[in-house]
Amino acid sequence: MLRIPSLTPGQERELRRWQHDDDPRLARRARLVLWSAVGWSVPALARVVSCCRRMVRHWLHAFLSAGLAGLNRRSGPRTQPPVAAPHSAMAPEAAATGGRLVPVVPISIAELRRILAFHWSNDPVSPDFFWHWSTYRRYKQALAKRSHYKKRGAIPPEFDQVRL
Repeated sequence: MLRIPSLTPGQERELRRWQHDDDPRLARRARLVLWSAVGWSVPALARVVSCCRRMVRHWLHAFLSAGLAGLNRRSGPRTQPPVAAPHSAMAPEAAATGGRLVPVVPISIAELRRILAFHWSNDPVSPDFFWHWSTYRRYKQALAKRSHYKKRGAIPPEFDQVRL
């Protein structure tokens, strides 16, 4: 369960000041953090503030990772742009820098068709984006397969690990 464990007196003072700020977005973010520190859950905060749970989690994670500066920026919790590992779907050792290791299913016939179609077409999408998306799709398939096995009480198969 995502909650803000505690606030320093300086953080609490600054957040209370932000609550009455001219910027309504910053005031809402400050309220989210203050109420989470008191013990409110993410679904309850989403209902009260009239936004989705994902947005509540987004700003709580922004605060946890970067403190007050995380709430003050527009983009949220990201501290650096996402790293697209070139050709990580085909060669995991080539993507030794950046990203995190994630399980992926082996390349299927359908995925191979997508890869070939991409290389044969004049698609405006960059190759880095394409390979990152292919790896991401295979990662989500691995998560679904693992969940399927666990739900039925079976042992999930081992998956290859690549950088995402």
